[in-house]
Amino acid sequence: MPAVTYNGYLQSITLIFILSDDSAEIIFVHLKKAEFMRSTFKVLFYLKRTKNTSRAVYPVMGRITINGTISQFSAKINVPEQLWEVKGGRAKGKSVESERINRHPDNIRIQIGKHYRSICDHDAYVTAEKVKNAWLGMGERYRTLVNVFEHYTNDLFKRIGVDRSESTWWRYRAVLGHLRAFLKHEYNLHHIPLLELEQSFIEQYHVYLKTVCRSKAGSVCRYMDRWNNVVKISFENGLMPRNSFALCRYSAPREPRTFLSEKELRIFQTTRLKSAKHEPPRPVSLFPFYGNLLQRHALSDL
Repeated sequence: MPAVTYNGYLQSITLIFILSDDSAEIIFVHLKKAEFMRSTFKVLFYLKRTKNTSRAVYPVMGRITINGTISQFSAKINVPEQLWEVKGGRAKGKSVESERINRHPDNIRIQIGKHYRSICDHDAYVTAEKVKNAWLGMGERYRTLVNVFEHYTNDLFKRIGVDRSESTWWRYRAVLGHLRAFLKHEYNLHHIPLLELEQSFIEQYHVYLKTVCRSKAGSVCRYMDRWNNVVKISFENGLMPRNSFALCRYSAPREPRTFLSEKELRIFQTTRLKSAKHEPPRPVSLFPFYGNLLQRHALSDL
């Protein structure tokens, strides 16, 4: 009998087929809403035997298979060859030693299955390598770009009044809002795995800010700088293998420099300053402006 699991919003249904009580093979069939997609998932275990070598104990290897994609890993356990059942992919019998050995791969299988279902709920596609990477995430749970950004903004909120201002927190919240809207607009997704963040994704987000959001060049650069900061911190904390922003360069176009008019100079010269200590430096500050004004008059007379 298959076991059926589904999330509260009916976005997906997972059918879990257990072939037999003694079988090491569990097949997951994951069905997504509004998609006729069948994703088969298997986790098998086998002994890693070496050619021309006779040993009594061999290391156990695991193999993940999803829709024809395969990824292998070490189960980090050694098993005597006489205890291993090749067909079942587990230790033979129900002895204390066999049960002790089987607990380890059974736990691995359960953990990998959880990562598989989590990825299916977040991503448009799933591969064996992606599931293995999620499981081998150095003890971290499956991370997405939005999750990391939310964690960073929550940390900023706690630091308001200590070493961060409320305005800084609001600016990062604005970037997070644009990021969520972009994922929904471009991919119809709520999350993207941190490990899948590529330069092409960043380029598309940059274009989205300029075209869909119609943000000014200076605002776009500030949004990109804040996003870059979060990605850089994630990279330095070991949450991603590379900094996807490393080769991205964004800068606001420089506006042409203009000179102050005579009216603006008079305002600058006669306006009363709040503090008397600023009065002495004012003539020195005005000197280069008057020099530019005289130069323009001289050029106009030529």
